Amino acid sequence: MMRSPLLRVAVALLALTGAGVLHWADSAVPVPAAAQAPAGGAAARETLRLAEQRVSAQAYAGGLASALAPVLAGDAAFLLEGVPIVQGRDAIERLLRAQAALQGLQASWSPFRVLLSGDGSLGVTFGETMLQRTAEPPARGRYITVWRRSAADRWEIVAQAYTGLLSAGQVVLPAAAAGSGAGGAPMPNAFTQADLAFARLAADSGAPTAFGRYIAPDGMTLASTGELNIGPATARARLAEGRAGAAAWKWHPVLAFVAASGDLGATIGEAEIRLGSGQQSETFYSKYLTVWQRQPDGSLKFVVDGGSARPRP
Repeated sequence: MMRSPLLRVAVALLALTGAGVLHWADSAVPVPAAAQAPAGGAAARETLRLAEQRVSAQAYAGGLASALAPVLAGDAAFLLEGVPIVQGRDAIERLLRAQAALQGLQASWSPFRVLLSGDGSLGVTFGETMLQRTAEPPARGRYITVWRRSAADRWEIVAQAYTGLLSAGQVVLPAAAAGSGAGGAPMPNAFTQADLAFARLAADSGAPTAFGRYIAPDGMTLASTGELNIGPATARARLAEGRAGAAAWKWHPVLAFVAASGDLGATIGEAEIRLGSGQQSETFYSKYLTVWQRQPDGSLKFVVDGGSARPRP
């Protein structure tokens, strides 16, 4: 995230170096009848994989905005480089339509993992985005998508985060989108409490310790640099490098999407990274999407964390 050890850190490090709306109930991706399942498991997970595959094919053929419009939930949240958290289907569509750099872009997704809650109500996919623009060499990015299953057995997107899709200089922020961000704090639940405890540990003991403690054994941090860090030892070591390891990290969740079964959830929030102190300090602002999964010992650890820069408040 940009709280993610790599996303948050990556944004900070890159900054230092200069470097017609369709209703989801009518148009969201349906679950194939032959694969319907009331709860988690291989068959149910396959319905999610197929749903993502279909939307990915539509994005490649007709553009990201047109592919996402039918499957965005009314309360969906969207994290794009250089803009605040944008919530609401209409606001997300306005944001996407305003991006001239998305015109002619062929984008598709290839998941690293497909996760499903035990009750089959919430799913997560995350992995690599393949990007092709006319007269340009292919490029790659990362994505995280949180899906919710409706009562009509249709998958809808409730949260999505990208890195590498657009550069900060390409992003256009419509006036309407500026006021559409999520505010306040989500309803208390085990996932937001885990996120807050994670933030407290980072504030008290430093980001390397906190990320090493809260990442799952096979958890990943997705950096805007394209770097992929897996597991506690790697995340801790990467964060301990350079100025980022000694930086002051602060974040808080503003949204959460959780499964009723309590084994899978996602938190979305805002973060700040302060490098240095006194007059020499610099503060970088970011937003994040973190996906949490209950572990065999009952604890909550994050399985993927990613984010991107946001404007100064």
